[in-house]
Amino acid sequence: MVGAGDQKRVFGEIKPDWRIASFSDLENIHDISCQIHPNLPESQETIINKLEFFPQGCWLLSSGNESFGYALSHPWQLFNIPELNKALSAPLQIADCLYIHDLALLEVARGKGAAKQLVERLTQIAYSHNLTFLALTSVYDTQSIWQRLGFKLMNHDVLSVKLDSYGPSAKYMVKSLVNS
Repeated sequence: MVGAGDQKRVFGEIKPDWRIASFSDLENIHDISCQIHPNLPESQETIINKLEFFPQGCWLLSSGNESFGYALSHPWQLFNIPELNKALSAPLQIADCLYIHDLALLEVARGKGAAKQLVERLTQIAYSHNLTFLALTSVYDTQSIWQRLGFKLMNHDVLSVKLDSYGPSAKYMVKSLVNS
């Protein structure tokens, strides 16, 4: 985990840390989303849905009034990739993974350990909900970053159809939490 001292060296005097996001963070999350994902937009209504669906899975990387990134995650079914910009409504009792729907970091926050720190926090959330996997869809050729964090590429013909809306570089990835 990146500690506050490490972050102070990385960001100068700014000490960002992950905290649970709230509805008051909606504008910051949406602004970062539009910067990071101009070709994969999601509406504010979709972000609100994620905040309502699983509040403990929604995080903001911030320091004071400055935001540097966000993450949206929720319990889900393994290999069932949720559509972009769609509301979630599936009952949680069928979930077997914590799906990281989005992790978006501004350039200043990249390569500083924020993703690793978030994955550690999400792993604890998954354990507390008896979920044995983390899953995500990697976009923008970021699969090597996720592989360093323990995720493995999953290839299957059915997955490629479900990944189409995420763009040509989309890859479905899973991390087993059993014995990790």
